[in-house]
Amino acid sequence: MKRTTLLFLLLTINYSFSQKLFITKRDYSSGNVSTHIHSLQEINQTNGNLISNYNFSTSFPNSYSPRSLSFNYETNEIIGEADGIIVKYNIDTGIETSFNLPSTLNTNYGEIIFVKNRLFITKRNYSRGNVSTYIHSLQEINQTNGNIISNYNFSTSFPNSYSPRSLSFNYETNEIIGEADGIIVKYNIDTGIETSFNLPSTQNTNYGEIIFVKNRLFITKRNYSSGNVSTYIHSLQEINQTNGNLISNYNFSTSFPNSYSPRSLSFNYETNEIIGEADGIIVKYNIDTGIETSFNLPTTLNTNYGEIIFINTRDYSLSINKNNSISNIPKPIKAYDLIGKEVSTNTKNEVIIVVYKNGSRKKIFQIN
Repeated sequence: MKRTTLLFLLLTINYSFSQKLFITKRDYSSGNVSTHIHSLQEINQTNGNLISNYNFSTSFPNSYSPRSLSFNYETNEIIGEADGIIVKYNIDTGIETSFNLPSTLNTNYGEIIFVKNRLFITKRNYSRGNVSTYIHSLQEINQTNGNIISNYNFSTSFPNSYSPRSLSFNYETNEIIGEADGIIVKYNIDTGIETSFNLPSTQNTNYGEIIFVKNRLFITKRNYSSGNVSTYIHSLQEINQTNGNLISNYNFSTSFPNSYSPRSLSFNYETNEIIGEADGIIVKYNIDTGIETSFNLPTTLNTNYGEIIFINTRDYSLSINKNNSISNIPKPIKAYDLIGKEVSTNTKNEVIIVVYKNGSRKKIFQIN
């Protein structure tokens, strides 16, 4: 009997990590909204010192700097939204592009999220005049001109007028997750199925931002029962993904003097730290060790900071080995993509990190 040997391509990859922390900053010293200077700064991750500064050429007429920052790992572009404008900045080339979203009467846009090479944005229609009957939707839009690809109207009611915000993504279930009015809502981008649940409510408390990382859902919470801003209790809670029940609670030791809990949450997959910003303070919390660190950003007159985004990028040197018999390779049990999210071991046409039964790990590129 003729024996067939199965071969696959094994890539040996020499790589270096490039971890970058960016934040938006606004200079409003001109006194005129139309001439405010909006910038994107790369800052040192341990002390906030300025590494580089880029001033946006796009005009944001309503004074907001780009917010709801997301990242396209294919194009190396940071993407943000402000005033119905989508702006993209390439962190390698320094090239900025932007486009205006379609505008209609009595509507406005909320937050964006870029996942699986698709760009989504929340939109609110308040033409009915009654908060309880506002129409909140999630739209997939064209990445180059903002044209609508698809529209989904949420069936969940958000009584305080806010559309889902602080959008995060679960790569296992393909769900975009957001929070509004103490409600967690999840929308599956493949099936179109929506689910939601209410978070536990207590007097003199409210919720802030969420982040979904390593199959764990976290949310910030503020207790303002003391009545004194300087003694508000700001916490980070891990909650059950299906009913919002509390799994664990951590009270920040860092003081946030202007009452805001950490916002614009991002995650460092190398250090396992959730990173947030509030009142010009960067705070980091390690979800495994429970260790908190923080530092103050440089302050200047008539300026303030906006949103942060933490990016893990890598530089690669690839070599291909075509002569590895599959019979000599141990059994794969798990695989991860290059930003640390678990994927199928059968993922094709993408560099993945495979974990084998014998404990070894390799980076491979499997071709269809």
